[in-house]
Amino acid sequence: MTDDTLLRELEQTCQQLMAGLQQEFAALGKHEYQTLPAISQTKQQLVEKLDSLDAQVRSRKNMQQHPRWPGLSNLLQQCQQQNIRNGKLLARSYQLS
Repeated sequence: MTDDTLLRELEQTCQQLMAGLQQEFAALGKHEYQTLPAISQTKQQLVEKLDSLDAQVRSRKNMQQHPRWPGLSNLLQQCQQQNIRNGKLLARSYQLS
């Protein structure tokens, strides 16, 4: 797999994860808890794929010098921040119930 292909796959997976995280956040906000298991399963699969892709990126020299890397790094951070927000919202909903 070329560097560009790897980074493209990483970006697509990040975008899918972000969409899932936003879906999860909306479900939590609307108290649609019945949808969470399916969302969680998809999210877990995407995180596992990201872990695998990240390992491949880290194994390549100078990958972080690639022109696409700063944008991807930012997207990864956004996913992480959204996941943290979702976790806080979930914890808050448990406290209220």
